[in-house]
Amino acid sequence: MLRTRRLHPSLFLAGLLSIVLIIWLAETEQNLREDHAPSLPPQDADYYMENFHLSETDGQGVVMRQLSGAKLVHYNHDRTDLHHPMLTLHEDNLPRWRISASQGRLTQQYLALQDDVRIQQLNPTDRQPLQVKANNLNIDMINRASYSSGQVEITQATASILAEGMHLQFDDRRLQLQSHVRGSYVQP
Repeated sequence: MLRTRRLHPSLFLAGLLSIVLIIWLAETEQNLREDHAPSLPPQDADYYMENFHLSETDGQGVVMRQLSGAKLVHYNHDRTDLHHPMLTLHEDNLPRWRISASQGRLTQQYLALQDDVRIQQLNPTDRQPLQVKANNLNIDMINRASYSSGQVEITQATASILAEGMHLQFDDRRLQLQSHVRGSYVQP
């Protein structure tokens, strides 16, 4: 006759937890190896950089703008794809604007940003900083201006504005909203 033994519930639970822990550790180790492995560039890329930081200066060595991000892939036909780019525009030797997004494409004159685009005004001298959220943004790097055709949300202190489309001139700090503008203000 076959005898069966009942496992004590705490032993069963301890065994089950051990198995789950072993599986979790194996998956974590695999993920860590994948996260730290360098990615390969596409076949038609000239070069690529990971965790990059580039600065552009004027003739006197004063920083005009900085571009950084998780990954940069350059192609031989004057196109550069960016992953998690962050552009900082400087004025009077101070960072004045920080623009970030999930992805972007850079040509000689334009930076096109997509997905979770955010503009943040830095070091404003006479008011609360301006913040803008959008799904897309095109930046004219030479004229230091940006354009968005989609919905934008602008906040400053306790004021909030929603609009369809905008034009922001960085040096003049001039913002033009295109259509369907609606706003709210909460008195502090």
